[in-house]
This record gives sequence, C-alpha cells and structure tokens, in this order.
Amino acid sequence: MEIPASVPKSDELIECLRMEKVIDDALHEANKRRAAYYDQKIMDELLKW
Repeated sequence: MEIPASVPKSDELIECLRMEKVIDDALHEANKRRAAYYDQKIMDELLKW
C-alpha cells in the first residue's frame, strides 16, 4: 500500500505500514506451507488406494 506524496508521512505511520507488510508476508508464507502440507496429506491418502 503506497502512501500518496501529499500525505505527510510520520515515522509512526511508516513503522505501522512496515509492520503490516511483515505480518502480511508471514501470513502468506504460513498459508503456503499449510497448503503444501495438506497437498502432501491428500497425495499420501490417494497413494494408499
């Protein structure tokens, strides 16, 4: 999320946005791992047949 140039950027706001991005990236990474885990589980189940 970009801040328009006209908006005065306080350090606090920038820090908040940076943390939001870090959290967002971490959640995205966790979701990818979870998806990979479940894909593996499903494949394991299918291979049992």
